[in-house]
Amino acid sequence: MKLKLLLLFIIFIGSLLFSESLKLWVSWEGLSFFEEKARIFNENTGNNVEILFVPEMEEKLITSIKTDNFPDIALIKDVYSGYLSQLNTLHKVTNEDLEQLGTFRKKDLDVFTADGEIVAIPYYADLQVAFVNQSLLRDIHYELSFDYSIDDLREIKEKLGDNEIVPVAWDFMSPYVFYPFAVHGSELIDKNGKLQMNTESLAETISSVKELFDKGLFERYERGALVEKFSSNKIAVILQGSYLSPTFEQNNVKFDIFPFPVMNEKRIKGLIDAKGFVILNSKKYETALEFLNFLYDSSISYCEKYYKVPLWTEPDSKKLINLRTILEESQYMEQKADFQRMYFRVMRIVLQSVYSGTMSIDESLQSAQEFVNKNW
Repeated sequence: MKLKLLLLFIIFIGSLLFSESLKLWVSWEGLSFFEEKARIFNENTGNNVEILFVPEMEEKLITSIKTDNFPDIALIKDVYSGYLSQLNTLHKVTNEDLEQLGTFRKKDLDVFTADGEIVAIPYYADLQVAFVNQSLLRDIHYELSFDYSIDDLREIKEKLGDNEIVPVAWDFMSPYVFYPFAVHGSELIDKNGKLQMNTESLAETISSVKELFDKGLFERYERGALVEKFSSNKIAVILQGSYLSPTFEQNNVKFDIFPFPVMNEKRIKGLIDAKGFVILNSKKYETALEFLNFLYDSSISYCEKYYKVPLWTEPDSKKLINLRTILEESQYMEQKADFQRMYFRVMRIVLQSVYSGTMSIDESLQSAQEFVNKNW
């Protein structure tokens, strides 16, 4: 009996000596999923993974790095990669690491790459999509195809008539939602890599989109109103993020998901919002990779529940295959942090000015360009 107790004690001490603890920061949806996977991983390996939910992670991550109190792993947005690449303790991702976890598209790896090195491992993507209320479309006997166009949306508007149902709604004053329209017919970066706003092509794009609002095909609502009215069967089509899908499921909305429409014979490409895992503490990278390997192997259910596109594998469920197909019709935003900060700052003011009528399109774009030139 004493020998058995001694052996158990030795095993216990050994597990303490050879086990390792990890701290993982996550944000967005699915905290309970990550906590459950950490619990199972601990039971299987003896390694403890502490999951901490950190909303609005970017500023807190920067602060944690400055104070040398950062997590071992973090689930980050693709745009964080640039400044994280300068961290001395960062584990730069190798081809061997990637081979352990799955198969990745080059374009998904590229957005997590800085200075020629992969900073984070792609995990999933949210997408800008068109949510289509199938109950309303059935009522007017209309079936939308994958390659639908602005003309199809006009036909939906005509069939809806004057019954107070909004044909299409999105937030014109959101620079993020407007970006796919802006780059659809314009080049936002000049030959020197600077944001260019005061161009004839961008003025024409804004004018043509604003005209669709003026004619009643599009109506402007902010996100809260979009969710409420779409869930109440008062809007036929909304342009928003795929992450809202679980909310519409909970609200018992019968909906389908499509890419953004074709306009002037070319697809408007919605944005891809990718998330990936960065290993910030290279001293623990082997344990971190072991946990990520375990996590990726069991994450398809997470992606299905929250309508995420897995970026490490080709899905085989109908829901995820549809999202993957839309992914192929989507695009990443220009990744340079300087570009994004300036774009969001000036485009928001331009769109607000144009929509409210306080400035003409030409005046607002000229003013925006002057600000860019002074502050780039």
